[in-house]
Amino acid sequence: FAIPVGQWLRGPLREWGEMLLNETRLEQEGFFNPQVVRETWQQHQGGRYDWTARLWSLLMFQAWLEKEGRQ
Repeated sequence: FAIPVGQWLRGPLREWGEMLLNETRLEQEGFFNPQVVRETWQQHQGGRYDWTARLWSLLMFQAWLEKEGRQ
């Protein structure tokens, strides 16, 4: 069976995702284009596209950065 990560990102994990993919934070870190990431996040949140795999990879990287104290 599949884990509904895409739905969770629109529901119980939304706040966590917003924190990790915050535009200011992305700009300060300098690894990703904040505008592209935010547009992808918003498209997923609005249900226009299913960007689960892309977003999950970004979120895992961001969570790793945070854990390593590199934010």
